[in-house]
Amino acid sequence: MTIVRRYPLWILLALPMLTGCPGFGDEEPPSLFAEVPDVPTYQEHIKPLMEARCVECHADTPTLGAPDGFRLDVLEDTGGEGGLRTQAFRSKARMDALTMPPISRPPTTDIERQIFDRWIECGLPDTAADAECDVDEPNNDVNNDDVPLTYEDAILPIFDDPAVGCTAVGCHADASTSGLALGSLDDLQDAANPGTFVPCKPDDSSLVQRLKLEAGDPLLMPQFGAPLPADRVELVERWVREGEDIEDLCEGDDDPPAGLCGEDFNECVQECDDPFSVVCQISCSNGSDCTACIGNALDECSENFCNDEFLAFAPCFQDCRFTDDILGCIERDCADERDAFDTCMEPIIENRNCNEDLLECGIRVSR
Repeated sequence: MTIVRRYPLWILLALPMLTGCPGFGDEEPPSLFAEVPDVPTYQEHIKPLMEARCVECHADTPTLGAPDGFRLDVLEDTGGEGGLRTQAFRSKARMDALTMPPISRPPTTDIERQIFDRWIECGLPDTAADAECDVDEPNNDVNNDDVPLTYEDAILPIFDDPAVGCTAVGCHADASTSGLALGSLDDLQDAANPGTFVPCKPDDSSLVQRLKLEAGDPLLMPQFGAPLPADRVELVERWVREGEDIEDLCEGDDDPPAGLCGEDFNECVQECDDPFSVVCQISCSNGSDCTACIGNALDECSENFCNDEFLAFAPCFQDCRFTDDILGCIERDCADERDAFDTCMEPIIENRNCNEDLLECGIRVSR
């Protein structure tokens, strides 16, 4: 039997017109440049590239549905709007994914994308005098005993690497964007979320865990730069576990973190048949402020994993948490919604993907 695929009439009528549009059905357009220079600069290479591919939409007045808040016709932030320097890694991600320029405009060529990558590696120089391409690469070999295992000597050079994009022009140059600056150990200790860095406990530190996520995970860091090589991730993990400059910061293994839930809650969870279930977390919270904290933490965490299940369960949970028998109330009024949310969240909690949120309540999830 022959299967005939039927297309809407409007698609068939539009095809002849679309095939004549720039960027639709064409071969790759001619590149603006013949080769990748050793030191690309904004003035000589990147500015012409942006003017040819991006500025039509992303200038001082956005057009064709482009978002506001940033512009790509200037290098530096201007008038409260981000310039290309602060948008470089986002722009790279969109160009690499071939989602920008849009399909109705000529795409960037392979050489142009390589030039943009090289420009980032060189520190986003405006002119050749600003380039950092010849700076020696930091020696961060995890087996190199010559480098002291301190944040300043071993870890900061990793985050400062322009190709990684954490501090050079990324989200963590200061704490204003993300609540986390990575410029120094003091900055790391001042992180808005206490679960970001737990000295001597890499399994409880989202700083480490988010570097170890699988490619494609929305929580993987760096978000826009190149993924860290395995040996660099291993070095960060080893520093968090045994760094020479954080020995005095380590808590005892048996000391639970401070928070609304505290020691009684952590002991109760360990006695549950399944300490990673939402039911266990709620039952051990005993209807206190700890319950509200857990609810907020699971709300934040589930947004990236089980948002639909949480939204179905949340109204009942909010009503029941003010009763004398929170578990009985949930069992009576929304057992199905609870089970669906629990089934979805259990592996998420077990894999420590909620640690950053739960640590604020004084909960340390471990395996």
